[in-house]
Amino acid sequence: MKRKRFVKLAMSYGVQRNEAERLAKLVCVLGSYEAIFAHYRHYLEGKCAIAVFQRIYKSVLRAVRPMVKTLQELFCGIDWATAAEDEDGESGGKEF
Repeated sequence: MKRKRFVKLAMSYGVQRNEAERLAKLVCVLGSYEAIFAHYRHYLEGKCAIAVFQRIYKSVLRAVRPMVKTLQELFCGIDWATAAEDEDGESGGKEF
């Protein structure tokens, strides 16, 4: 594997070009670009998985926000002190 192929392969996992270039400089330590890729494969897959989870999180957040706003508007109009008394069937204050 050549340096250019290694960099493009790392970038396909979501790694920025500068970080891929820094990883490619490890060729003098690990001996080949294949060895670098094999050594850092789990790291690269992890970065890719994190990006997927971030996209899922953002889409769930976009779906939930309107529901939360609706619930806030619904519960904001409730007088909780009166609602608790009505639930007990009493209209006055409680005695201890």
